Amino acid sequence: MSSNYLLVYPNPGEGKFKITNFGSLLSDKECEVFDGIGQKVYFKSFSEFDSEISIDLGTQRAGIYLLHLKKEGDTILKTKIIKNK
Repeated sequence: MSSNYLLVYPNPGEGKFKITNFGSLLSDKECEVFDGIGQKVYFKSFSEFDSEISIDLGTQRAGIYLLHLKKEGDTILKTKIIKNK
């Protein structure tokens, strides 16, 4: 396993998702989530080291969303997350 590894779970989920850090990737980051038509529905920045961060899409409709995790403006993770309910 790489020393810098991220896990997004549960996926699919009901609205609350977590990103777990297995390395040092979650300090000084920005997390963005976009809906199916490209509108940003979630944004959070992290300036401290966090081994786990939470994303709450509870107010969003069920569907497929695109998660971007950025560091210094560069996307380091791009993945789909699926909200069931």
